[in-house]
Amino acid sequence: MTNTVILSNLKFYAFHGVLSQEKKVGHNFLVSMKIDCDFNQAVLTDNVSMTVDYGSVCEIINQEMAIRSKLMEHLAGRILFAVFNKFPTVSAISISIIKVNPPVNADCEGCGINISVNRDEFLPFYLA
Repeated sequence: MTNTVILSNLKFYAFHGVLSQEKKVGHNFLVSMKIDCDFNQAVLTDNVSMTVDYGSVCEIINQEMAIRSKLMEHLAGRILFAVFNKFPTVSAISISIIKVNPPVNADCEGCGINISVNRDEFLPFYLA
């Protein structure tokens, strides 16, 4: 059985970006995650401690969104590390971060990044 916890389009206002204007004005961001984990026992027991509590994941994201980064890639790495660190049953994560209405010379809804990684490849890379 494949188990995935999904967080879809969480909305945050934060000050991430390279430009000085982004430090002052800020932007809306959308964060989505797919978290592969073993929650078979939660299926059987109805016990939140047997799964990845998405409320706790939201709190991690909220904490990391409050720490300014120039790059969304760096922000995503911090979120990934924190989630893998807190939840040992997480085997893989896909995260996307979209900056809504970014300062680009085009009319667009957003620009962003996506990282899909498993625990065994990410933690050695991040901790190196």
